[in-house]
Amino acid sequence: RLHYGARALMVAMIGAAGLAAAAPFPEAKIETESVFEGEADVEIAGNENNTLTIQETSVAAPLVRSRMGRWMTGLTFAGSWARFDVSGDEGFERNLYEVGLPLYAMRPLDRTFMLRVDAQASVASDFREWEASDLKGQGMVLLLHVINPRLRAAYGIALTDAVGGSAVLPLAGLEWTITDTLT
Repeated sequence: RLHYGARALMVAMIGAAGLAAAAPFPEAKIETESVFEGEADVEIAGNENNTLTIQETSVAAPLVRSRMGRWMTGLTFAGSWARFDVSGDEGFERNLYEVGLPLYAMRPLDRTFMLRVDAQASVASDFREWEASDLKGQGMVLLLHVINPRLRAAYGIALTDAVGGSAVLPLAGLEWTITDTLT
């Protein structure tokens, strides 16, 4: 079992990935990115002499997009790879893969606010053995606020079962497009 700090690190990673995916009108192209890379000290089976290193890479390709009145909807193919490497007394290494179909719907509320709702069903596994717990579901509701053309804020909640049980998480973030003069 992972120590609470490592779980918090994974929750932060999931929240960051959700906010990164909240662009108001994503481009119709395949995107790849390194979402997270970091390490933390963890306690495993009562042993505190371990370091967890996480690397994650993802890819997304839009499949379908449509407009229905003021709503914009889309379905995307998404895949990710995560490597968990524990060094120390309880050392091990594990590669996990996730393949899913995120569905989103967005609607402008006025000139500065937009509502975004996402839902995703996926399979997350090392693909060596299949279990019912490999099937995952998550969703989020975000209120996107355009503060000015170079600064956006996002506020919302996420429901996920990716942290070992169902959890409701708060989401908040800023997207700042920096210029040469840092304004």
